[in-house]
Amino acid sequence: MLPRHNSDRGDFEEGSLEEGAGAAEGGGGCRRREISLVALFEVHHTKRHGFIAAHTTLLLREYGAAYWEAATKLVEVGVQEGYDAYPVAFLYRHALETVIKSILVESAPIHGTSDEAVFNRGHDLAKQLQDLHLVFDKFSVLEIDGYRFDELKTVVGEWGAYDPDSFAFRYFVKKDGQTPSSSQMSSQSQEGKFRFNLMRFAETMDSALDYLFNAKKRIDKERFGGFE
Repeated sequence: MLPRHNSDRGDFEEGSLEEGAGAAEGGGGCRRREISLVALFEVHHTKRHGFIAAHTTLLLREYGAAYWEAATKLVEVGVQEGYDAYPVAFLYRHALETVIKSILVESAPIHGTSDEAVFNRGHDLAKQLQDLHLVFDKFSVLEIDGYRFDELKTVVGEWGAYDPDSFAFRYFVKKDGQTPSSSQMSSQSQEGKFRFNLMRFAETMDSALDYLFNAKKRIDKERFGGFE
């Protein structure tokens, strides 16, 4: 049974979803039907639906690309102010994290760090930079079209200062329910100073992600020939 909102009391009570007005048990009108939450991710062949492939480490790149595309679409529709900007920031951050991990996981024979070790570093992107630099240096992609690895390092450094654990744009506190998810953002918010220009932020992140995806393509091409 689905909870039904009681507009007079402002809360929910048990009920069922009715198809159309005047639904009744038998007789005229639309029949009542119960919807199970199991159907939330059920594939309906007659409707448009997303496709989730098997979970493997090779899909990290696709995850990154999907989060990046979602972020850019939100920017395009004009999300700019207040907390509406937080999902955009999170999507960009997760795109950055997944593509970096994608490169490292697929280049494990180069830097010698296991997949498990890469993931055990958690969300701290700075911990991935040494291995990433080693891979980029080997494949001569420390600079692509004027964008340098040092610029990426600066971007990662800013994320380390404001959102080292990938919590700041999802929750205002950490798992203990008390510690601010970002001490930097918390202190600036209390002073009324935490602000960022979303459009400029997006441009900076787009440049960093474009560099990473281009680097991955070049690495894949050198390692696997025509495969990208």
